[in-house]
Amino acid sequence: MRIAVIGTPASWETDRLSETIRSLAHEAVVIPPEECSLCLHKGQVTHRGQDLALFDAILVQSLGDVALPATRFRVHILRHLEREGVRVFPKPDAIESTMDRYRMTLELSQAGLPVPPTLVTEQIEHALLFLEAFGPSVFKPLFTSGGRGMAVLADPAEARGFLRAQADTGGLPFYLQQCIEDPTNHMSVVIVGGRFLCAYTRPWAAPGPETIAQSLSSSTHRLIEPSTEEIALARCAARLFGLGFATIEMVDQGSGLTIYGVSPWGNLRCPWEIGAIDAAGAHVAHVLEQISAMPIDPGCGAGSLARAPR
Repeated sequence: MRIAVIGTPASWETDRLSETIRSLAHEAVVIPPEECSLCLHKGQVTHRGQDLALFDAILVQSLGDVALPATRFRVHILRHLEREGVRVFPKPDAIESTMDRYRMTLELSQAGLPVPPTLVTEQIEHALLFLEAFGPSVFKPLFTSGGRGMAVLADPAEARGFLRAQADTGGLPFYLQQCIEDPTNHMSVVIVGGRFLCAYTRPWAAPGPETIAQSLSSSTHRLIEPSTEEIALARCAARLFGLGFATIEMVDQGSGLTIYGVSPWGNLRCPWEIGAIDAAGAHVAHVLEQISAMPIDPGCGAGSLARAPR
C-alpha cells in the first residue's frame, strides 16, 4: 500500500510514523501540508504534480500552527480527498472539531462530559462577572496550541485592559475557563482504537507561553496508571470525536475529573522516551487495521481498495 504521511519533514513524529509504515512493507511518502494544492476546476489535490487521490490512505500527523488561517484550508483539502474516496486518518471533521477550542469544549459539554466552567462572550462586562464568580481564569485564543496567546486573568482592572486590547485587535469572542489551581492530578491519556495505551503526567503550571517548552519536553513527564474511571472518560472523549488515535488532557481538581483538551495526534515522542511505549507504532497498526477492513470492489484490479461511498 502507498500511504502519505502529512507532517513536518524530519520531525521525530513524522519520521517515526513513516519508518514504521516502511518496516511493515508498505510505501510511505512524507508530504508537508503547505505543499499541497487544490485545483478546483479539475477536482484534484496534488503534491509536486502527484495526485494524492492515488494513495491508499492519508495519515495526518500535523497541519502546522492551528492559529494560521491556512491550516483551516488544509483541513478543506483533506475533506476533498475524503470525498474522492481516500481514507484520511484522522477524519477531517475530527481535526476541525478539535482544533477549534470553542467547538471542542461545546461538543464535550453537550455530550455530558465534564469540562471546566467556561464562558464564551464578546462582552467585557460578562467576562468580568465570570472572573468575579469563578476567580482567576485563563483567556485562550480559539485557535492555538502549546499555550500560545493564553493568559491568566485575576485582577479585574488588569483583565479589563487586557480584554479591551484583545477586542481592539480582533481577538473576539473571548474564551475564558476557570483556572485550575493545584490539581491533584494532571494527565495525558492516550487512546488507540478505543483501547487505553498509556498515560503520563508532568508538574502542573498555569497555561502560558512559558510552559510551551515544558509541555513538549519529556524530561518532566512520568508514566502513571490512571483509574478505571479516568480511562473510561478518555475513551468516551475519543469516541465522541470519532478518533482512532487521541490524546485526552484531564485534571482532577480534588472534586472530580475535568477534560480540558482533546488532540487527534498528541505527543508521540513522550511515551517512547519515558517508557519505551511505541505510540506511533500503535497508531500505524490501527490505521492499517482500518484500511484492511475496507470492502474490496470486484471491479477493481487485484488488491485494489474500493472507494468509500460518497
